[in-house]
Amino acid sequence: MPPRTRAADALAADFEDVHKEITDARTDLAAVSGRVEDVSESVADVRLNVERVRTENAEARAALALALEQGRSETALAIERSRSETAVALEQGRSETTSMENRLIRWIVGTVLVGLGLLFSVLFGVLAANRAEAQEPPQAFTPDPVGSCEGKEPGASCWMEIEDSPGCYMWNPNLATGETVTWSGECSGGLAQGTGSQQWSHPDNEGNPLLSGGEGELRDGKAHGPWSRYFSDGGMAEGSYEHGRPAGPWTNVLPDGTIFEGEWVNGQRRGKWTLTYGDDVGGGFYAAGKQHGRWRLLFAASDDETVRVTAEGTFVAGNRNGLWVTRFDSGTVLERTYRSGVLNGPSTSPSLPTYVTQRASR
Repeated sequence: MPPRTRAADALAADFEDVHKEITDARTDLAAVSGRVEDVSESVADVRLNVERVRTENAEARAALALALEQGRSETALAIERSRSETAVALEQGRSETTSMENRLIRWIVGTVLVGLGLLFSVLFGVLAANRAEAQEPPQAFTPDPVGSCEGKEPGASCWMEIEDSPGCYMWNPNLATGETVTWSGECSGGLAQGTGSQQWSHPDNEGNPLLSGGEGELRDGKAHGPWSRYFSDGGMAEGSYEHGRPAGPWTNVLPDGTIFEGEWVNGQRRGKWTLTYGDDVGGGFYAAGKQHGRWRLLFAASDDETVRVTAEGTFVAGNRNGLWVTRFDSGTVLERTYRSGVLNGPSTSPSLPTYVTQRASR
């Protein structure tokens, strides 16, 4: 083949290849265009779906807003109804409370008026009784034979007729043999009354009068309130009475200057009583009106008041019991044993001072 023909054939072959490639490219382009169309349709569908979703969201928002508005309206209406009902209930409660208060006030006023009426009736009755009693002469007091001092043994408690005021009586808490009494105060209804001075007198073993007494108030014949007393041995005492019985604190000054003080309860010495002589202190306790427990006694010797004596030991229901040690300021020491107040063995101890055995203050 000539050279030109081979070149043309080669060129033609290349052209054919190019043409085929162009055709394939067009075919591919057509396929791509179809795919693009499909994608466009998908995008359009997506847009439609988005639009539909937006529409549904808008409708949902509108429905929610409507529901909220309706809820607000219903809540407001419920609150308003509740306020109205509460106001009505409060008004009814106020009315009922006012009615109850009015009834209570009327009841209280009625009760007070009835009480005042009864009180005035009682007062008028008492005044009438007092007026009637005032118009009657007071009846003189006359003790019955059991209560009179006539024929009584020493130590009895009884009504004694006042020597310088016949027909007038005074209470004697501790009768002495041959005892008499005088009174400087008034007598009303047969009983010594008011403030004044009394003096008791009874003879000693040799017939000499022993005088004791005091100053204070008598109420219906019995000592009452503060009193100052003196005794035949030179001792003194101050304290108070309640209806004839010593009560509260009492202070006794014994003849040797010893101070004896403590408290009376229901007419009996009770609790701790203290003895004081200068710087020396003693004493002990009373139970049911009797010395009981450990005691330290201070007193002067019976035969020589210048000699000071102390005695230490135990009392049981008012009686010495067990070992007692007595010391004289001269240095002498005595030891004795007692059983229920009875000395075991010979007694050389001094006798007890009067404040141990003395009767209750009048």
